[in-house]
Amino acid sequence: MAHLTQRRDRDDEHFEPRRQTLTTQRSSSDGELLERIHALRSLLPAMATEVALARREGARLRNENVMLRSRLAELERQELGVRAVLSP
Repeated sequence: MAHLTQRRDRDDEHFEPRRQTLTTQRSSSDGELLERIHALRSLLPAMATEVALARREGARLRNENVMLRSRLAELERQELGVRAVLSP
């Protein structure tokens, strides 16, 4: 897998991308790797649940924001009406 880093050129002040390869050492056995993959896969349903809850909460907050903005606009209109009646 390649990774982009930035290298500073001494002669001028711009940055240019430089490719750097990432390597992994094979220190684990195949069995250990399979166990790690299985453990990670078991986390996916919980993560999916959390994402779904976060999306629903985001939608609820957006709806609440729309209602609050509408209420604010209504109160501002009422305030302008009161000012118009009270001003000479």
